[in-house]
Amino acid sequence: MKKGFTLIEMLIVVAIVAILFSVVAPMSINMYRSYMASQVAEKMLILLSKIRRHSFLYSVEYEISCKKGKLFINGKKIKLKDKLTCKTAKPIIFYNNGTSSGGKMKLNIAGFSYTIKVTHPFGAISLENG
Repeated sequence: MKKGFTLIEMLIVVAIVAILFSVVAPMSINMYRSYMASQVAEKMLILLSKIRRHSFLYSVEYEISCKKGKLFINGKKIKLKDKLTCKTAKPIIFYNNGTSSGGKMKLNIAGFSYTIKVTHPFGAISLENG
């Protein structure tokens, strides 16, 4: 008697693997996109943290705002590499004495939403989903 697999057994295994792949692949792709969007949001968080630190160390006032989805710092448009749009209800100001006006910046990155919150008066910065 010969040992091995029949054609039907091989087709059943291939069909099972294909079904598993068709279920798992879309979830994996969505998780990857979510991860990449969160990386972009974290870059924006780091940028605001650098601005806050620079404002305090060098006694410079910074005003951060978003107009038509674009980021502006002290009225100057900042080019962002990533597909990112932002929205602020009012400008977020980091004063030269280390305090802040506080505020929220809503980010939309490839369909994923994040909110950066800056607290008043000390300027603590946090990132949240949604």
